[in-house]
Amino acid sequence: MLRKGIISTLIGLAIFGAITGLLLEVMIEGDAAKFKQFAEKIKSNTLILFETAQMQTVQNMISNAHVGFELSKTTVDPSPEEPGSGDEYFLNQVSECVFSSPEDIPFPTCLICQLSDQECMPKVMCPECDKPTIFTVRYNNPNQMPGDVVNIDVTKGNQIKAQFFGVTDGQELEINAENFPGGNPGDTTPTNTEYHIFINNVETVITIHTSCSQDLFVGDVHTADGISLTVVSGTDADLNPTIPDASCRDTTCPECKKPTIFTVRYNNPNQMPGDEVRIEVVKGGNLLAEFDMVMDVDDIEIDSRDFLTGFKKTVESNTEYRILIDGDETTIIIHTSCSQDLFVGDVHTREANDQGDPDISLTVVSGTDANLNPTLEDPSCEESATSPGVNVLVEGKKILDNGYVAGTIETISLPTGPEHPENDIQNVHCVVLKVCGPPDGEGCTPGYWRQVQHFGSWVDPPYSPQCVPLTTFREAFGLGDFEGDIIMKTDAGEPGKAPTKVDTHESSIDDITLLDAIWAQGDDEGKLGRHATAAILNAANENVNYGLSQSEIIRLVQVAFGEITDVNGEFEEGDFNEIGSILAGLNDLGDEFCPLGRADLSTDACEI
Repeated sequence: MLRKGIISTLIGLAIFGAITGLLLEVMIEGDAAKFKQFAEKIKSNTLILFETAQMQTVQNMISNAHVGFELSKTTVDPSPEEPGSGDEYFLNQVSECVFSSPEDIPFPTCLICQLSDQECMPKVMCPECDKPTIFTVRYNNPNQMPGDVVNIDVTKGNQIKAQFFGVTDGQELEINAENFPGGNPGDTTPTNTEYHIFINNVETVITIHTSCSQDLFVGDVHTADGISLTVVSGTDADLNPTIPDASCRDTTCPECKKPTIFTVRYNNPNQMPGDEVRIEVVKGGNLLAEFDMVMDVDDIEIDSRDFLTGFKKTVESNTEYRILIDGDETTIIIHTSCSQDLFVGDVHTREANDQGDPDISLTVVSGTDANLNPTLEDPSCEESATSPGVNVLVEGKKILDNGYVAGTIETISLPTGPEHPENDIQNVHCVVLKVCGPPDGEGCTPGYWRQVQHFGSWVDPPYSPQCVPLTTFREAFGLGDFEGDIIMKTDAGEPGKAPTKVDTHESSIDDITLLDAIWAQGDDEGKLGRHATAAILNAANENVNYGLSQSEIIRLVQVAFGEITDVNGEFEEGDFNEIGSILAGLNDLGDEFCPLGRADLSTDACEI
């Protein structure tokens, strides 16, 4: 039995103020001693994590944000049949995370508040990677023989920056950019540091990218011809670390996205000396990139920004490799849009019914965006539902629409009560606040899809905007068995005042079509209607790298109409605006993120 005396308290904490600019206030009421104890405990155990492609916008949003916590005090009586027996006790629990920002939020954003019973992972071990002044590697050559003479030149371009003579296996090699020829105080290592290793005058070159625009960690091993260099350390001139330890490496699985830079390894165990191998990368008969004199196990890297046909933000949905060996052709097609599984390490061969050498294969090496952030998962990567080192006790989530009014306090509810005794503030040792927005990807707005000159971009079948019978909203989203009415205010693009249409179950008199839905006005079912329609049209078009699949969109719509239950527990029946906001965030990324243009559909395209 509960006797609820809810004491609302905002506790302000100094959470990484120097990093994020968060300014937090303190308001203590009620059981002040308990609350102060809680505040002191998590003052240095609060993490702010970002899960969004619009980092700059999010950072602006929280630059002067206020974050706090609301605590509830609940009396628990283990033996209600014996009132006043003296075994009653209090639960002081975190009931809400409280967030307020003076900045407008220009796109739908979610806030996730997690409470953990473990301390947050220390962050001081993970400095932000910066180009070092002093850089040290360990030379490893298990095959080095007594009497071998090993000399190493460190160069940039054709200029020797440092030299080491008589190097032995396991020796550490330290370079200091300030001591390079012509070096000055504060100088840092080159973007690419080349180590020319001469063993009895036989040269091996190992290049290490030391500018941090690519991943660089202590412990990384760089190899060539059985020789390796292991990164030992990188510091500034004052010996402050500038390269993080390998334990700081992000081990979460990146969400698969269509890459800008895509690399495969050419494998041909039957290639003979003298074979002339040329690889052409094509799309629809157009040559995108070409590679000559390709050897077995060569890496083939394409960059969509450098395609011969002109700049593209990402690679094509299907990337076709034509492999020509002395004139004989083998074709291998890799689906690179992520609408099908795509992992680092995947091996692709020719289709069974195609001509060509079945022993030739292409192995996926990597896929990245323009900033070299991974866009493909490694098959060994297991995505964790929690942050590293955080055992989540409870979690709450709040979706902020892009209509968010600056300065409004938003609360993120957390489960409390005797059924959540682990949520007692004595057990909470870490708070994780995640700020998340639309994933990086592509999407076109309802405004694009409703225009007649864009009807050719609708994938028909199954989605028809013009040819009779027009696709209905119920058909598209699997709501044929939904017995309730679907109500939207829409004029389907016709002039005049928009009427309210009521789509009744098992009656076709006033069906709401997808064309009706894409023109739907207002909130609730109207908001979901136009954004769900745009979402499914985006997902169906292979030229759009959309953030959700058609089946995922359909399930979200069915949850909103109560046809199915959300297995993740994030949404429930009637969440039209909430789900509409999520889809709006994927549709409204900006004009530059809509890869489609004019696409007319003539009436001749319809079968009469």
